[in-house]
Amino acid sequence: MPSTLIAPAEDGPWGKGADSYLEPTQVGKGYYRWGVNVTNRGGIVRTRPGLSVIPFTWEGNPGQVRIEPPPRGITVFTDRFNRTYLVICVWQQIFYLRYPFVGDWKWIPQLTFYGDGPVCFTRCIQSVSEAADGSLTDINPIPILMIQDGVSRCGMWDGDSARHLDPAKAKPYGGPSEAPIGQCAEWSGNRYWVAVGSRVRASNLLNPTKFTEENLIGEGGFLQFPSRITAMANTSDFRSLLVYTDFTTSSLQSSLLDRTQWATSTGFQAVIFQGIGCVGLNAITTQWGLKWWYSHDGLISLDEGLRAYQSSKVTYRDREMSWSKGNIATAFKNQIALGSFENLLFVSVPSGDMFNAHTWVMDEAPLDTQTYWGFFGLPAWSGVWEGVRPVAWATGPVNGVNRTFCLSQDYPSSGWPYYLMQNNVWEAVTDTRVDNTVDASLNKVQRPISCSLETKLLGYDGNYKFFRFAEIYLDNIEGEVDLTVSYAPRRGGYKVVLQKHIVSSDWIIQNPTTQIPVDGTLIFDATRPQSRVVRTISEAKTYSGPNSGDDAFQSVQTSANVPFPRQKDYAFSVLVQWTGRMSIASVRAYFDAEEQEIEGIAEQNETTDRFVDINGKSMIGSTLTPYIVDQYSMTRYSNTITGTAMLGTASLWVDPQYSSMA
Repeated sequence: MPSTLIAPAEDGPWGKGADSYLEPTQVGKGYYRWGVNVTNRGGIVRTRPGLSVIPFTWEGNPGQVRIEPPPRGITVFTDRFNRTYLVICVWQQIFYLRYPFVGDWKWIPQLTFYGDGPVCFTRCIQSVSEAADGSLTDINPIPILMIQDGVSRCGMWDGDSARHLDPAKAKPYGGPSEAPIGQCAEWSGNRYWVAVGSRVRASNLLNPTKFTEENLIGEGGFLQFPSRITAMANTSDFRSLLVYTDFTTSSLQSSLLDRTQWATSTGFQAVIFQGIGCVGLNAITTQWGLKWWYSHDGLISLDEGLRAYQSSKVTYRDREMSWSKGNIATAFKNQIALGSFENLLFVSVPSGDMFNAHTWVMDEAPLDTQTYWGFFGLPAWSGVWEGVRPVAWATGPVNGVNRTFCLSQDYPSSGWPYYLMQNNVWEAVTDTRVDNTVDASLNKVQRPISCSLETKLLGYDGNYKFFRFAEIYLDNIEGEVDLTVSYAPRRGGYKVVLQKHIVSSDWIIQNPTTQIPVDGTLIFDATRPQSRVVRTISEAKTYSGPNSGDDAFQSVQTSANVPFPRQKDYAFSVLVQWTGRMSIASVRAYFDAEEQEIEGIAEQNETTDRFVDINGKSMIGSTLTPYIVDQYSMTRYSNTITGTAMLGTASLWVDPQYSSMA
């Protein structure tokens, strides 16, 4: 081993998760720069849990719809007979699939929703019935699913019957006066609250279908808010209702049942956050009692919003996700979708795609609260999950077990025209670490998951050095894994220095002996999880010819982006990519010492275009191209950003890196 080899730099474990916000040399101990399709538990980065498809087939035909409009909403609904359904809206129709969620979806022909935006599903409880003369009768509580889309009349379904409600009123008062048309709604304080533009209206007590109380003198009419309402949600104690516009968050004391007291009760309606709103109907969720939502400036939680009254700074909770956040299509922020499952928070965003191609994943319990580095249980971002593009999330009890689902507008299958998408429902966080999907003929297919981990810049001490090689410590290897390891300097692209196929025989880890011998001994012969320590090839300091080394990639002799080859810099990142099931415990990078620069140079002006691709390869143009602002760049289609596509024939962004569809 050369005497110039200096002490290695070790990275990991990574209990604090991803951080793409800080300058790479400033990323702290316990963080990595980026992760794709991984989880981070106990500081160990591992292949994410699998997704399991519930194909959308209606009467045996794959549910293919055009891009306009996308699938519109999903919920988990349990009726009065304890039957649990998945309910979705695709195009203008409502479909349902009863537990155990196999077979064809069934259409509810009585319901049609003509809008093209998200659909709001609200589970309500009706405990009284109202006669035409206004008399009330107590009834056994009936769960009712109320459905709104802001365009069509409100729909209701109880598992057996369905209809659209009639909001018309006879004059001066009377008539049906059922639920009005609204864009979002919530069940709170035993009333069905409906947002209609900038107004909120409330149903009769214990009856979500009727809105006759507001017609009576002294009972009060609608409630007015600063601008169009974008979302509504209960607080964790169910005593108040949060009402969001684009740039305000207000509260209503929905627990005040006496409607005659609303107008005289101080603080019944109040703006609690000025300048902090919610971008859309599905951009809100609850995790362990804490409310999370996405504002126009970023992800925020209710506790952080309340701290705004104690400080002049609001800390948005998504800054570590800057790489993905910076690529969100502003025009599509209103389709951001949030969900949660146990310790995991999901934020699906239109990053690099006009649909929600990236799902950010925050883990509320990456480490034990008091055992590691003095780290007190703060949440950590795992990175992004790819493979599906969720329109909406739904989590609920199914046969006594909490499960989480998303409705996705998936990538087109091979050979399909770009304008055809496959709508499917996916269950997330399954017991496997492979994706269970189907092929074009609906045959079941297991697909290994493609993952990656990018470290922070390693070895930074202010001195130049040469990258020599890296060691990667792998654990929990299951089945076959294809591994690729690359490295990159502070500036420039990645170079592959290891490709390896790993086989860990995929035995079932259990006791193969099903009986205890007469002498009482127990024979246990299970297999242990396998580990590997893999090492990359060594990089050389010099090359024999101009095309045999990094000049071809770094273009040192042509564009002069960096005045030295790729393997020389003051710090380096390691990128680990794999397909299959495994985890990474740590990474070690080794370097050769290098004499530091001691002379200055006369810098030359640059007079032509210079482009650098993701691999660090440079290209030089003959002239300077004027900057063009494309008026379509923030809409669904663009001929400037895509470069070769004609206007209206290709999407603005395409992110084909990973798809769960076979």
